[in-house]
Amino acid sequence: MAERARLCGPRLRWRQSLRASPISRRPYPQERPKPTEKIHARMGRTHPWEPRLGVAPFEFLRIERMPKGSGVQCDDCGHTLQRLFWVRDARGANFKVGCECIEKVELPGSTLLVAAKQAIKEAVKTERDDRIAAAQALLAANPTLLADELSPWRRYDGEEGKQTVREMVEFLFKNAGMTRKIRACEIVEGAAL
Repeated sequence: MAERARLCGPRLRWRQSLRASPISRRPYPQERPKPTEKIHARMGRTHPWEPRLGVAPFEFLRIERMPKGSGVQCDDCGHTLQRLFWVRDARGANFKVGCECIEKVELPGSTLLVAAKQAIKEAVKTERDDRIAAAQALLAANPTLLADELSPWRRYDGEEGKQTVREMVEFLFKNAGMTRKIRACEIVEGAAL
């Protein structure tokens, strides 16, 4: 074996030393524990919210959106929140935290974290749909809104001539994907101001 290592060079000797040692010497660093695992290990396997906010296990209740500048603060870290995540502890006491506090404290795959992420998705979808509906209602309520401006974009329906911005926006609301519908909302909201 020594002859083969000498003949093949230092790379083979390095590989043989990896196989021969009882403790594996990995060329790559080992996986590091995630920050939340360190937190739970430091706390003696108790939940980090227990000393301050309540008794584990915690249950996600609902998400609530506050207007900008409302000044509502997280009960855990004190940051100002726009979206409140209401959580209930084992005794039934409710408290509010932000999404970053939930992600920082909860382990990946926990029921509280999964429920919070699902609530964020649903809230974003609801806000987007409400914004589109409000822009369409604004467009329907004012028939002269954007009717006199010519669109810089080409016609979508293939007809000759220029189209107005209103025709383009109506077409986008009817046929476009979500990104273009949001762009149409921005156009209508900008014209309404």
